[in-house]
Amino acid sequence: MAGKRKKKSKSTPPGIVKKLFPLFVLFTAAIITSFLFKSEEKQAVNENIPCQTVDEWTTLDDYQYSAEMQSTANTSGIDNKGNLYVAGLGFTKRGTRWIVRKSATGERGSWEVVDDYVSEKTVFGGVPKGIGSDFQGKLYVAGSESLSYPDKKKYRHHWIVRMSPDGSPGSWETVDSYSHGETGNALAKGVVGDVSGNIYVVGGGYENFGDSDWIVRKGSSYSKGYWKTVDEYRFKGKSSEALGITIDPFGNLYTIGRSTGTWLVRKSEDKGESWKLVDSYQYIAGKASYPSAIAANSYGQLFVAGQGTDEKDKYHWIVRKSEDFGVTWQTVDDYQYRKGHFSYANGIIIDGQGRIYVGGSGRTANYQNPWIVRASYDGGKSWNVFDEFKYNADNSEDKVIDDVVVAMGLDSRGHPLALGDVYGSPSRRWIVRGFPCR
Repeated sequence: MAGKRKKKSKSTPPGIVKKLFPLFVLFTAAIITSFLFKSEEKQAVNENIPCQTVDEWTTLDDYQYSAEMQSTANTSGIDNKGNLYVAGLGFTKRGTRWIVRKSATGERGSWEVVDDYVSEKTVFGGVPKGIGSDFQGKLYVAGSESLSYPDKKKYRHHWIVRMSPDGSPGSWETVDSYSHGETGNALAKGVVGDVSGNIYVVGGGYENFGDSDWIVRKGSSYSKGYWKTVDEYRFKGKSSEALGITIDPFGNLYTIGRSTGTWLVRKSEDKGESWKLVDSYQYIAGKASYPSAIAANSYGQLFVAGQGTDEKDKYHWIVRKSEDFGVTWQTVDDYQYRKGHFSYANGIIIDGQGRIYVGGSGRTANYQNPWIVRASYDGGKSWNVFDEFKYNADNSEDKVIDDVVVAMGLDSRGHPLALGDVYGSPSRRWIVRGFPCR
């Protein structure tokens, strides 16, 4: 009996098992929870960071209006149904055509021309430069066309805005046609709408391509015939022109432009009725700088992309930022694709998660000039080249490569788009590239 009691004493007492079991359960649960948390955390990070390699970019549209003649994509927008629109120009033997192309999906091969416009009075053609929409989903494309003088010996550039209620072929009409003075020229460069039904178009008014005025015109989605000039401005009395416009989530309007080599930003807090200067900038005093595009994020922070000239008269790719609605500004990207050579920042867009994309072109000594998109995921603190694209596939050193991002946009899913033109022998081609992350 004593031996049996000794053998029994070597086994684990039931009381200890009962005490240790809850600790075992807690320990196991902690390990499982930690594993699941890390898995979810990793998944969330992967969802918030888009595809990491430039190989993910895809050419969505490769187009020429006329075979072997230049075509350029200048601007993009989406309607309230998620359809994507890109506007630009196509050259013909008689001049240019004002072209708007549409796609429901953005996929290659899904595009159609929905506006192929040229006025009977036009001697050269039309050039669309901006797309915007109103709260009703109407689309507005702003640009210019070249009209002949009565004697047919001269022509002038006429500011026009074309509108469509649904973006369909045959639905487009000119709703504003503006000339700066009796014989002056006017060029529209950008358009945006607000939630109140107002439409704002910016550009320049020129007297025979001499002195120019910075122009902002305001229209209404309720009355297509209602337009008025709400800003006619000269910086320090000198020739000036507006180049783009955006609106922040709080309804503030910002226009960008230039005057005799100075980069300018103006702001309106009352639906365009009054304006004030909030930034005047030169990369180096006395050297030309000018902005190309402006965008606002969901917090109202502003980012402006453009060019600044250094002491050797070379352009730098520049991005400037304001965190306080235009009160103060700082340069957050100063970039050259090749040191000592020109680089141009032409377009900027911000997606719904605050990621910033800037597009343009870099220059080299041997004409190997790629299409460039740079991106920042941390509010402009750091930047990386996100797409470096060369249309000529073999990339041989003896072949000219001259590819340019003209503008940036977003598709209906919030993914970035880059659009412009590329050197495709014997003429330039209209290109749209996207980053669908499929």
